Amino acid sequence: MMFKKAVYGITTIILLCGSCQDNSKNCLEANVEIRNESLKGAILEYDSIIRNDPKYSVNISNRNYLLTIYEKQINDSVVNFSISFSIDTWLMQDEPVRVAQVSDKIVIFYPSSNYYGIIATDKKLHEKIARLYFPEEYKRLTKGKTLEESCYIDCPSLVLTFCKGRLIKKKMDITW
Repeated sequence: MMFKKAVYGITTIILLCGSCQDNSKNCLEANVEIRNESLKGAILEYDSIIRNDPKYSVNISNRNYLLTIYEKQINDSVVNFSISFSIDTWLMQDEPVRVAQVSDKIVIFYPSSNYYGIIATDKKLHEKIARLYFPEEYKRLTKGKTLEESCYIDCPSLVLTFCKGRLIKKKMDITW
């Protein structure tokens, strides 16, 4: 009886370890943590809106998408976050990104400073994101080609304004 339990336990551990290694190839690891509960909630709220509202879900039906957040530092106390989504990784060629996770959602952060053409996303990270979400882009990137155009989506952003870490304003916005 003890022998069966030991074998069962060891087998379970081996299977779990094996699946972790396989999953590491198929998932992104966050390199930043979102601590603000208001921001986390807004990200999940926005995702629910674009997936469930028929006027927006048409943009993502049968497509992979990435939740994206554009950060805009207004001054030393105020920052805006514009939550939207992308159906490509075109901008990563010229802008650096950070990766966060909220619930089971991967979120791509674009920083507030404009580094266009000076600093870009690490090529390995860019390729991994493209491989997991946009296989056609991944094929182009692995052939050394650049992504020449972005897919524009006519969908609103959820804009949040924080003052000293506290949410003071939240609105859906068509332009930002």
